[in-house]
Amino acid sequence: MTKGNKLRDTSRVLWGTVLLLIGSALLLGNLDVIELGSVWEYWPFIPVAIGIGKLVVARDRKDWGEGIWWIFIGVWLYISVFEIYGLGFRESWPLLLVAWGISMVWNSLTGHLGRSRVSAGWQAVEEPHPSKGEST
Repeated sequence: MTKGNKLRDTSRVLWGTVLLLIGSALLLGNLDVIELGSVWEYWPFIPVAIGIGKLVVARDRKDWGEGIWWIFIGVWLYISVFEIYGLGFRESWPLLLVAWGISMVWNSLTGHLGRSRVSAGWQAVEEPHPSKGEST
């Protein structure tokens, strides 16, 4: 089994399990076996679940960064929608700028990989580094 197939299978198992759990919880809620309350209260956790999924199948730093961003957006939405600590959208939107700035500084300080434009978007590419003793 190749690495790509293994990651794809892991992703399918992860998302299949998530759908199984969500569907089971909704069914049990509809049958009055458990009390879910309003399911829509939990919608900000959808980006968190996407982020966790991206972290589980992350192959490189770029994938990790995307996962962390999804999680951050979900947590920010939850805090803003439910005004945790009195922070609504009006008060908390600067957190997005702060996080974006942290991301830019982090990428600069950790030697961010070069990028090349491809048809599907941006893709990280590594420049080959000749090792000692190799002939050119």
